[in-house]
Amino acid sequence: MMRLALAAVLLTCSASVEKASAQETPGREFVTFVWTSGIDGRAGIGGRVGDVDASFDDLIDFVDVGSSVRYRSTSESLGWFIEGTYIQLSDTLEAVPEISRIEFTRRVGELGVTRTLTPKLSGYLGLRAQSLDSELRIADGRIFDADTSWVDGIVGLRWTPIRSRTWLGWVRGDIGAGGADSVWLAEVGGGYTFGDRWTAYVGYRVLSTDYEGDDIVYDVEESGLAFGFGLSF
Repeated sequence: MMRLALAAVLLTCSASVEKASAQETPGREFVTFVWTSGIDGRAGIGGRVGDVDASFDDLIDFVDVGSSVRYRSTSESLGWFIEGTYIQLSDTLEAVPEISRIEFTRRVGELGVTRTLTPKLSGYLGLRAQSLDSELRIADGRIFDADTSWVDGIVGLRWTPIRSRTWLGWVRGDIGAGGADSVWLAEVGGGYTFGDRWTAYVGYRVLSTDYEGDDIVYDVEESGLAFGFGLSF
């Protein structure tokens, strides 16, 4: 969170020297990106619950696959978006020595509408659907698995202090609940447009999910850098 706060301050300072356009740019954009996410929290199946903690230094071992795609369509005041993310994760459970490995397959989908509130601030409402397949591998060779899915309603804000023909900087966050006890997202990022249609993006994202079902506990904060490219048309 300190890194997010620092990045937000840097974006604010940069806004004083970068001329921004007055309105959200109408149009459509398709973005694909990879999210180098580490996780921190508690997870498990059927009462076998322990701590998981994989930082950026552990990503080569921990993140097997992680990718997202996002599509947005925006007019001068209204818009909509859809996003899908697929991640495979694996790690050991601390404090549960008999478990040799825990593996997750995560799918996250978002769908929502946006509304321009001021030239630099917009709000959004939507749904965030998540599915989770979990597998525990015990040291004696036994395997336990479970899967679940749920949907949460979300409400959020996006602040864009930097917006010009070539540079973009934003901070956004949302909070929600429904199938999960709570879910929230915080993100800060920037982009550089080259050519007529292409934009390179880099950002830092945190997604926190507190879910507890009959068989699965997933109270985890995922965070890390995201890199991507967008095509406007």
